[in-house]
Amino acid sequence: MPISPRYLIIEVVTALLFTIGAGVALRENVPLAVLPAWTLIVISVGSACTDCELRIIPDAFTISGMVLALLWSVLVPGRTGVLESLGWTVAQIGAVGLFGASAAIGGKLLFHRDALGWGDVKYLMAVAGLTGLPGALFSMLAGSILALLWLLFDVHLLHLLLCILRVFPEVR
Repeated sequence: MPISPRYLIIEVVTALLFTIGAGVALRENVPLAVLPAWTLIVISVGSACTDCELRIIPDAFTISGMVLALLWSVLVPGRTGVLESLGWTVAQIGAVGLFGASAAIGGKLLFHRDALGWGDVKYLMAVAGLTGLPGALFSMLAGSILALLWLLFDVHLLHLLLCILRVFPEVR
């Protein structure tokens, strides 16, 4: 059975991201900082692939990402003490969880359908634990922009296909 090109692309992208993460950690002279970076890469690549394929982000990625974020905050506390680092990590995970829950419930009430799934909320909580609030906000903004671009691209392709099939005869 031949290897799928998608598999090859995912493996190459993951290897490049791991290499970049290790390079940054070594350049900053904090080799243990590679642990949260690699955790983020694993849950991000795994979540993205699974979400595109099945439209779900598994708890195996998100919850283990949050647990590992707590562990890394103790093992790699950075410039603060262990307790302060752990406290900040818990606070950031909780803050993003509250924000995400508000967005999920508010979106459901406003649009009468899921605007933000609970897997997305838990993924953002894991990102917040691993990168802090700015990383979670960036992830949410980047994800929203990419989703919008995907939607526009997808709609454009659908319209083009319908034009080719002469469903819209005015466009040739």
